[in-house]
Formats: sequence, C-alpha cells, structure tokens
Amino acid sequence: MSTMVDLEDLVNIHMASVLPDSAVKKIRSAPHTSEAFFVFCEALTKSSIYGLFMFLIGLRSNKQEHLFHVFCTEEFCKELLAILD
Repeated sequence: MSTMVDLEDLVNIHMASVLPDSAVKKIRSAPHTSEAFFVFCEALTKSSIYGLFMFLIGLRSNKQEHLFHVFCTEEFCKELLAILD
C-alpha cells in the first residue's frame, strides 16, 4: 500500500504540472495500486518526463547519481526512481 501513497504524493506534488489533467485524473481514479502505476507509466511514455526517467536510470546504473541535481533536486530524482524499484 505504501507504493500507492508514494505514487499519489508524486502525482499530487510533482507531476500535476507535467502530466496532462486527464492523465492525473485517470491515475487518481484507478482503484488498485498496480492499475494506477500502469496508468502512470503509460502517461509517462507519452510525455517528455519519460526521457528524464531513462536518463536518471542511466546515471544511476553508471554510478553518476551525484549529477541528479543538474536535472532536478536529488530528493525528487530519488523519489522518481524509487517508484521504478
């Protein structure tokens, strides 16, 4: 259940200005965590934030996490990546 809280926080606090309103509403109305996560991922693939995710994953896999702050705050980047773990 904590994943849903994290996803809700991410959508409510950070993603509302990035994702279209229809995607945010769809994520919020999804009845189960897995369905909400699926809708979230689907919305990301249609947005430029997907590129940021892929880039952050690349930085992390190359042990370059210290560069997160160039693209977003380190805390926010870690929150984004935590959802994928």
